[in-house]
Amino acid sequence: MLEDEINPVITKLEEKGLELSALHNHLLHETPRIMYIHFVGRGDEVELAKGVREAIALTKSPLTSTAPGPEIKPQIATEIEKIIGYQGSMGGDVFHITVPRDDIHVASMGTMVPGSMGMNTPFNFQFGGKNAAINGDFMLRPAELNPVIKVLRANGIEVASIHNHLLDNEPQVVFMHFWAHGDAIGLAKGLRAALDRIGS
Repeated sequence: MLEDEINPVITKLEEKGLELSALHNHLLHETPRIMYIHFVGRGDEVELAKGVREAIALTKSPLTSTAPGPEIKPQIATEIEKIIGYQGSMGGDVFHITVPRDDIHVASMGTMVPGSMGMNTPFNFQFGGKNAAINGDFMLRPAELNPVIKVLRANGIEVASIHNHLLDNEPQVVFMHFWAHGDAIGLAKGLRAALDRIGS
């Protein structure tokens, strides 16, 4: 959301019985400033969906989508997959890799939260030749946070935010967003070095 959209959206979510769990940025240095709200809810899925739709309608986010055309993965993406150790896919001219955290099983509101609901570590690469702008976030146990930050910063990757996504989750996990622009292969190696600091 844009900054002036935040509080109207919060008000609408609260009206519709959805609770806020985080408000934060994903990037650094962006113009205009973009913020993200995380929310949780439990109940009738249709009513919850209506509430989300009404909240989105208060923003400049488009309420319609266009079918994406086929996107070809560039050769550099294949090299990055080898470095990271996971396959990725193209979407919106951005290369996405999702690294699962199969060693952490998160429960919230009495329900297990699957990896497909954000309990994972996504990496995004927007290529420009051999360079890339990268962002994403690491899902971390508290003890993993500062070792991962140290590795990322040693590899030219900036920390953008540290926050929670849920309110009552067990075990406790934190999410750390990162941002960088530079040599795509070098940045991928930095992400791999950070991944090597996490896990059971």
